[in-house]
Amino acid sequence: CYVTGSAYLWQKRRKIEKIREIARREESMSREPVDVTPKNGTDGYEFNYADDKEFENEFSYRPVVLSGIYDHKNEILVDRTRDHERGYCVITPLYTHIDANGEKRGIFVDRGWIDYTYRHSKLHYGDSEVNRKIEIHGILRDSEVQDEKSISNDFQENRIVIVDINQFEKVREMNLNENKENKKRSCYLRETDFGQKNKGNLY
Repeated sequence: CYVTGSAYLWQKRRKIEKIREIARREESMSREPVDVTPKNGTDGYEFNYADDKEFENEFSYRPVVLSGIYDHKNEILVDRTRDHERGYCVITPLYTHIDANGEKRGIFVDRGWIDYTYRHSKLHYGDSEVNRKIEIHGILRDSEVQDEKSISNDFQENRIVIVDINQFEKVREMNLNENKENKKRSCYLRETDFGQKNKGNLY
């Protein structure tokens, strides 16, 4: 009886925590978008230096806006299955500013999902995106973590299953985000408005 009662209380607590977390996310996503594009000559994104509590309160699931130029040639396709259909999430670098040393800086953007059949189609290359500065709306996410229990990314075998931002930068030989000692996270942006702006495309 004690074990059964403990399990019931644990499940009840988990349910309450889940309800609270859903409410928190809904409240955050209802807030006005905040522009987090760094100014030229600055170090970079303040959210990468936020501790867990600050990030949760100020940035987690809050709509943000970033302006920059997409780098399609360095895109990465991450294996994702949706509704039992094989496909990919398209991860594209977005250059947003020039730092104090004159280096290009930016962030990786999860554009959304495409079917496996269209992996080389480039249908998401909008005319307004090529070498032009555009405004992107999205939600910030922490880099996913590769551990002993997960399947690791293997670029040589073209098997990419985890959005590991630090690894992506090394493989593409890009230093999009500054790497300082007080940096606490490596975020990427999950784009939320691509389908609305580009009706008929695959996202």
